[in-house]
Amino acid sequence: MSKKFYRLTELVEILGISRSLVFNLIHDGEIPHVRMGEKSLLIPASFVENLEKSALGNTPKEDIKKEEVKLPGITKSYAKHPFTGKTVMILRGEEGYYEVDPYLEDMDPDKLNMELGVTKEQAKAMYVGSMFGWDCPGAKIEDEPEKEEV
Repeated sequence: MSKKFYRLTELVEILGISRSLVFNLIHDGEIPHVRMGEKSLLIPASFVENLEKSALGNTPKEDIKKEEVKLPGITKSYAKHPFTGKTVMILRGEEGYYEVDPYLEDMDPDKLNMELGVTKEQAKAMYVGSMFGWDCPGAKIEDEPEKEEV
C-alpha cells in the first residue's frame, strides 16, 4: 500500500528545508495539510510528490544538491505553477512567485526563459530557491567569479 500522508518531520527531511519554513508555508496556505489532534500535522503524499516533480523535473534531487548552479546576472525566471499549470515569474532572492500578465500565463516557461538566456538548470535552481529558501542546497546561487586581469 502506498503512502497517503507524510509527517511534518518527514517533509522537512525530504525537502531539506527548516521546520520553521514548513510551518510558515503551512500558515500561508502554500502547503495543504490535515490536523490530527492539537499537535500533529499530516501532509498529503500527492502534494509532496507533485512538488518534487515540478521543482526538479526529471533531475534527481541528489544531483541538484551536489552541484552549484551559476546564475550570473540572472534576476528572474519563469516556471509552471504546480497546481494551476499557469506560468508564473520568480524573482531572485524573493520567496514564492508572482503572477504574470494574462497574455504570458499560458506561454511555455522554457521558451520565456530561453529568451532571457536562462538555462533549464538555472530555472530549476531559481524555482527551488523561491520555494525552499535561497540557502537551500538545491538553490546554490553564486555569480561567476570575476576574472582577474594579469
